[in-house]
Amino acid sequence: MDDPVIVTLDPRVGSKRGGSHDLGPRLIELGVLVDTAVLDFGDVMFLGEGPSGPVTIGVEVKTIGDLVNGIQSGRLAGHQFPGLREAYDRVYLIVEDVSRLGRKSGLLEVPRGGAWRPLKAGRPVFWADVERFLVGATEAGIPHWRTRSTEETARVIGQVLVPWWQKPYDQHAIGNVLYEPPTLQLTKEDEVTQRVRRAAKVLPGIGNDRSKTVAQAFRSIWNMIALSTEADWSAIPGIGAPMARSIREAIHAEIPGRRRRVRAGGAAAPTRVRHAGERQGR
Repeated sequence: MDDPVIVTLDPRVGSKRGGSHDLGPRLIELGVLVDTAVLDFGDVMFLGEGPSGPVTIGVEVKTIGDLVNGIQSGRLAGHQFPGLREAYDRVYLIVEDVSRLGRKSGLLEVPRGGAWRPLKAGRPVFWADVERFLVGATEAGIPHWRTRSTEETARVIGQVLVPWWQKPYDQHAIGNVLYEPPTLQLTKEDEVTQRVRRAAKVLPGIGNDRSKTVAQAFRSIWNMIALSTEADWSAIPGIGAPMARSIREAIHAEIPGRRRRVRAGGAAAPTRVRHAGERQGR
């Protein structure tokens, strides 16, 4: 990609340990351009170079305690993982994990009170159960990393994932063999529809669900960005006049020749880091 990549960080990430106040500054220290926005799914997202054009990359960050709670409640497998797989073209899970196998008990142990003790959860947590869940996630198209701190998490995102996905896809190689990870077919949508949906998601008020309706109304990014009117947007179910006005204002603010411009795939090329709560414009 010719334009600098911007990483969107959900300000709610890791709220129990200080939120994006931990991860955001560490990414910035690594030279990553960071924006903040509430994401429907995932904690981090950015655009990358896919085999057929821009692709969306989603990253979910969990502490080991959050991971176990999600496994036991069924929320991960029943809600978050399906949502991630539909929202992004590629998904990664990062588990901040200082734990070990209890050799005698088989339980998952974490450091607490100066010693290794079984992780507290709703019911006993066996190390093998967690490992099997992660194998299943990988088979479902969500590979994972384990890190031992927020610093390591920032480096996985800023020094591994972001640079990897900015390189032309056909230049990735292991030895002399091109690396082509299996493509997970999530829906029967054609590629044009997927591109329109990805572009629509960055517009005000258009999340994952509304992007489907938008893609049905505008059959190309050109129609959606360059040819659409406020009346066209307000006619879409779920989008009233106020939202339609905000969308057109956002599009006008991002057109080529202005301060920022829209790239293929729908991502705006940033000129600086914008933090949560900061007003756009002047």
